[in-house]
Amino acid sequence: MEGGMLPDPMPSRFGVGDADAVRQRKEAENRAYEIKISNTSNPIHLQWILGRQYPVLEGQLYFMSIREEAKLKELIETRRRRGQDDRDFFSIDNELLYFPFCADFGPLNYGCVQKFIQVLRKKLDFFPKHGKSVVLYTSADPKSRTNAATLLGCFLVLEMDMTPEEAWAPFEFSNAAPFIPFHEASFESDDFNLVPIDVLQGLYKAKQNGLLRLDDFDIEWYDYCDHPNHADLHEIVPGKFVAFKGPKEETVYHKDTGVMYLAPKEYFTIFQRLDVTAVVRLNEPQYRAEDFKEAGFNHYDIYFDDCSTPDEEVLNTWFDVCRAEQGTIAVHCKAGLGRTGTLICAWLMRKYRFTAAEVIGFIRVMRPGSVLGDQQTFLEDNEDILWSLGDPDLPPIHPCGDLLVSDVEPDTEEDLRAKEAAARRAKENTEAMNRQAAIRAAAAR
Repeated sequence: MEGGMLPDPMPSRFGVGDADAVRQRKEAENRAYEIKISNTSNPIHLQWILGRQYPVLEGQLYFMSIREEAKLKELIETRRRRGQDDRDFFSIDNELLYFPFCADFGPLNYGCVQKFIQVLRKKLDFFPKHGKSVVLYTSADPKSRTNAATLLGCFLVLEMDMTPEEAWAPFEFSNAAPFIPFHEASFESDDFNLVPIDVLQGLYKAKQNGLLRLDDFDIEWYDYCDHPNHADLHEIVPGKFVAFKGPKEETVYHKDTGVMYLAPKEYFTIFQRLDVTAVVRLNEPQYRAEDFKEAGFNHYDIYFDDCSTPDEEVLNTWFDVCRAEQGTIAVHCKAGLGRTGTLICAWLMRKYRFTAAEVIGFIRVMRPGSVLGDQQTFLEDNEDILWSLGDPDLPPIHPCGDLLVSDVEPDTEEDLRAKEAAARRAKENTEAMNRQAAIRAAAAR
């Protein structure tokens, strides 16, 4: 490493064709890294070593990854007996949990982010005043380590008003990349490589544009709506979008698995609290649209295939609905993840010029598992086009007629492989949704 330049152990992503954004982002990264170097008295801190404590906020907050918790507890007890009790060690590995659908492991949801912020805020308000530093420790498992470091980054962005580059600088090392990319909610290979700083950049942009509940966040309400047997519902943008699992004709509880399917009527009270005026269904009908209409909600059908990407007609209709509705829009497909997340992301990219990586990082915190497979590259490939369409609340400069829907020739071997992968994802999605609901139902007992 030369000239104090930031090493690049994890891939980063910028807006396609946006040279100014690339330059500004890189300058910010290098400034943040120079701050890290200047605040680090021992150069060895720039190298990743398992078991070492690394400064996040010098003198106040540290981060470490350990192989054996029992040895750490022995060390803490030894230091206490010697009168060296100057650290408060805590871990969230078994407290704030991610419930995977398939090979996904994070990032942790917005409820976990807010719970972590509350815990850490109290610790930093108390322990440094009493001569102690706070140390967040996590296991040597790369998934747990990545989630823990990402939570710390979220705290620095949302609570300490740092930029994403400043927040992630403590976790960049010259000799190793101890953190791994997040994986989409399937068992298929994932080449998109969503990394922690993408998540931080997404949350940072959301915060800048007032898209997050911060001081008025209600954890109990969030946890209630989050649970699959209550609603499996998440507020993505307050006052604009709610994403939820597709309802069924009747409410049915499967006692053997703990899985519950909810009828439209189960959502009426929740929708009223969230000021929902319309429901958008993206999958094949599995309930009567009239059930929502008779309860006073507008209802729209904009179908496209499970785990696929939207075409121009779908997107034009979607943006028309978003312009027409003045209240909150509740959107669902079968699981409320892939198709639902993709359309909401497309609107956010137009409205606030999120990059694909930023918006996927953001929505996976707001609703874990969102956006699957080719939907990720669809958003990335169409960044410039979505930005060029302008504010979605206004009539577009031109209809969505220039989308890069796919560069694969139809009915070729590559096209057939892509369709087979989408079909596998769709099957996995259904099985995973039920599996996750059963695990969470069991954990709540």
